Amino acid sequence: MSFPLLKPSPSISIIVPTYNRPDELRLCMDGFAHQTVPKDDFEVIVVDDGSTNDVASSVAGFERELNLRLIRTDQAGPGAARNLAINQARGELVLLYDDDLRPSADIVAYCLEFHRDHTEEGDTALLQFGPDPEIARSLFEAWAFRTIYPFPREAGVYGWACFWSGTLTLKKSLFRYGLFDADYRMLEDAELGLRLSRNVDIRVHYEPRLTGSFTRRLTMQQIYSRQYTVGYYTHVFARQYQGAVNFDYAPYDQPEKYIVRDPRKLKVLTSSVLAFERFGPDRDREKAVQGSRVIRALWSTAERHARADGWIAARDGRRAEPPGSLGPLLTNHSDGAPH
Repeated sequence: MSFPLLKPSPSISIIVPTYNRPDELRLCMDGFAHQTVPKDDFEVIVVDDGSTNDVASSVAGFERELNLRLIRTDQAGPGAARNLAINQARGELVLLYDDDLRPSADIVAYCLEFHRDHTEEGDTALLQFGPDPEIARSLFEAWAFRTIYPFPREAGVYGWACFWSGTLTLKKSLFRYGLFDADYRMLEDAELGLRLSRNVDIRVHYEPRLTGSFTRRLTMQQIYSRQYTVGYYTHVFARQYQGAVNFDYAPYDQPEKYIVRDPRKLKVLTSSVLAFERFGPDRDREKAVQGSRVIRALWSTAERHARADGWIAARDGRRAEPPGSLGPLLTNHSDGAPH
């Protein structure tokens, strides 16, 4: 597909890796096509990380509304995909963004204003987003969103642990100290944040102001596959940076304790978990309210099991196989690899 000539020097480059999420990507591009700043102020670089669907068709039609580039590559993970785009980005500023987020109309203006006010190289901003209203209506998806996106509880300036690549704006010059480690298929942003912090005082500014919405519908398969992978790469991270981070908390303090080893109990757990996947406020509302604590406890038990399972696999030198021992018992299907 062909795109128009691009402005020589946009102020900010927006980097969006994508894998098999055509509908979400289209919503993402639509959000960037309706910004409050002129389109020449920013460019959007979409990296197709080996999708099996036609990514070009998802972004077709936006070439007149955006300074848009599409890069195709064999699947190598989000870190490698972002590295490709970083090396081609022309803006002095960067917005790292996920394909399953729909940005608000003022997100680019917000990023530009932030960097005008915070000129030090280590000043970055974590941008908050919330679940799409349809997702928020589901008891499971609301729980899952808070589980995988635990934003800080209050405004403040945080360290490298809040260096989240899904919704972070920073100076491109930071990458002269290093790029994402493509061997990490999860936590690649935390690993880079820690590595960068050894050269620059990384300050992640955060304020609880919505700048977009999360549009991807969540399933048990996706969540537990993701959390298994989180556990796996948490151990890889802990091993690589011994002493840098304290992992004396559940389930990493005693991972075997959180594994449900009895096959019958594990089957009962996953059956119960799946039974309440679409248990929302419009279905048996009174029962949902009364049983919400029990339901969330079931989901959390399985979630800790998945992370502990991944941690133990990495500890024992096995390759990552999400969602681990929960796999044979989960019948839903994910929309692709964790990104």
